Amino acid sequence: MHGKKIIALILILPFFFLRAPALSVSAHSAILYDPVSEKALFEKDADERRPMASTTKIMTAVCALDYGNPEDQVLIKREYTLVEGSSMYLKAGEVLSLNCLLHGLLLLSGNDAAKAIAGHLSGSDSAFAKLMNEKAQELSLNNTHFENPSGLDGENHYTSARDLARLAAYAMDMPEFREIASKKQYHDGTRAMRNHNRLLWQYDGADGVKTGFTKRSGRCLVSSAERQGRRLVVATLNAPSDWSDHTQLLNYGFSLFSDKTLAKEGEPVLTVPVVGGISGGVAVFCPEEITYSLTDEENQNLKREFFGPRFAYAPVKRGGLYGTMRFTLNGKIIAETPVYYHDSVPVKEKQKSGGFFSKIAEFFGFC
Repeated sequence: MHGKKIIALILILPFFFLRAPALSVSAHSAILYDPVSEKALFEKDADERRPMASTTKIMTAVCALDYGNPEDQVLIKREYTLVEGSSMYLKAGEVLSLNCLLHGLLLLSGNDAAKAIAGHLSGSDSAFAKLMNEKAQELSLNNTHFENPSGLDGENHYTSARDLARLAAYAMDMPEFREIASKKQYHDGTRAMRNHNRLLWQYDGADGVKTGFTKRSGRCLVSSAERQGRRLVVATLNAPSDWSDHTQLLNYGFSLFSDKTLAKEGEPVLTVPVVGGISGGVAVFCPEEITYSLTDEENQNLKREFFGPRFAYAPVKRGGLYGTMRFTLNGKIIAETPVYYHDSVPVKEKQKSGGFFSKIAEFFGFC
């Protein structure tokens, strides 16, 4: 009997290992970051300071959107065209929108675009780097410091995988940034750009964010992917097999969640009291199915809130807007939708008065 138990244990053990895969990445520093919980789902030397190469341009774009207008027209000076490294091939004397430069910055990793943005908004690389460092302090990126807007090597130009992932999560919450970083290609009439981030083609749900490389930094990559509303961010520094690292980490991260139905289409979600109607209450319904990826524990801690009147006055019209239903997790909004009245509630007709005293009571609102 004892021998049979040992054999059974040997047969079962492999299944336990399959459920908890051992993650091994090529990166010297790495993190799989969940912006909703603000926790690392995997990390490796995530707080070690390292050069970041062109992942720097995430902060460059954030500051450009903070301090500039995408419609700004930027005169390209000759000095902008002389910068070394990757380029969007700016020409001295041409005038481009800040929006076009941001595309060249994030899709083509143009160092000339970074210099043009810095020159336009601050006058110099060093002045713009000051804005970048102020933003880093604002976001509590304590292991990050910038010397320039492009990511060229510098003794005091560094970040950590954790800081970089947190910065990327912040940037991806900016609609203008997210729109650009998620584009595979961009055409402005004179230029055609193809995003260097190959995960946009290779990984389901990938929507950002930035590649980088110098001999000193090695291959650097920050990626973002979203499935059923759940975003995960991966940052790797000095990763010889970065594409493989990111695919593995994102796959692992999404395997921790499962799709939960928060509300069904047409489902009554709330009953609102009605004043002066033939019915004392009316149901409110959700117009669409809402699904979000959660762990079982998160599903238990999910909060649902309604924003609308405490009661409705008759007549109530079926399909009329009640307000908003919102789901929050850890204090963060993960989904919200308008909700509507499920039924019509006509006004309750008053009975005819029965005499002098009834009329007096009705006049003073007692009936």
